[in-house]
Amino acid sequence: MKKAGSSIKVLVVSSDDRDSLVAEVWIGDNLFAEVYEEDQKRRIIVFSVPQPAGYWDLSFAEVSESLSKAASALWGGPSST
Repeated sequence: MKKAGSSIKVLVVSSDDRDSLVAEVWIGDNLFAEVYEEDQKRRIIVFSVPQPAGYWDLSFAEVSESLSKAASALWGGPSST
């Protein structure tokens, strides 16, 4: 079982295929997710799992904190929209 620990980082970037900024959530060298807004709705894309592990085994607290950081960086704080 491959566990990710303390290596989650959030980068805010400008993307050629989006009108607004995107927050990338990285786990080590792997892009885990992108958080963005489209049509006034907040969205998240979760990318496929790197092989050979076959799945992500993540700390809920670390992922929650990273997503909150992404929301704060993009919109000034978490929200349910």
